[in-house]
Amino acid sequence: MAESYRIVVGIDFGPSGDEAFKMAMELAREVPASELHLAAVVVERSGAPSASRLAEDERMADDAVKKLNEYTEGKRAGYEGAHFERPVVQHVRFGDPAEALHQVAVDVDASLIIVGTRGTKGLRRLVLGSVSERLVKLAHLPVLVARTRDFGGLDKSVTHPEAARPGQTEADLHAQPGYEQRSVMSFGSRVSRVSGAI
Repeated sequence: MAESYRIVVGIDFGPSGDEAFKMAMELAREVPASELHLAAVVVERSGAPSASRLAEDERMADDAVKKLNEYTEGKRAGYEGAHFERPVVQHVRFGDPAEALHQVAVDVDASLIIVGTRGTKGLRRLVLGSVSERLVKLAHLPVLVARTRDFGGLDKSVTHPEAARPGQTEADLHAQPGYEQRSVMSFGSRVSRVSGAI
């Protein structure tokens, strides 16, 4: 039996988490031995522990579990695509989102983390940081950052699809089209046979 390909998916209950989930589903559909680990992180509050804070933390954890269950069920019911089944495990963790998602990946021996990005810019990004950026730096496994595919406002190359090489001028580019080669490759072992061999 093939070893499971475990995918940890950062769920933040917003558009970025939806993109991560969508990407994970597309990948899981193509990898038969995959399993999804949906992880939501409750951000820890600063301050000294107290009875009221512990009670509030417990309530927040219960809310996160309920919300993750509803989210997962809603995604399952609303998923459009070919029917397939994959194991799904839900995780709720406390702490820094990047560190908590990475720890889930370590705990389940994951092959990949998929996380969305909010596209935060400027001062807000400086203050909040970027979970996806921190994961890319922190993680000891591949991290896939899911974004909405949108080429709006971007133009395709008109005459020269390849970038200039050092020393080339604009005239050189137009006189000499870029390099592009297409082929079909076979991967995996091939059996060598010598004709006439006994």
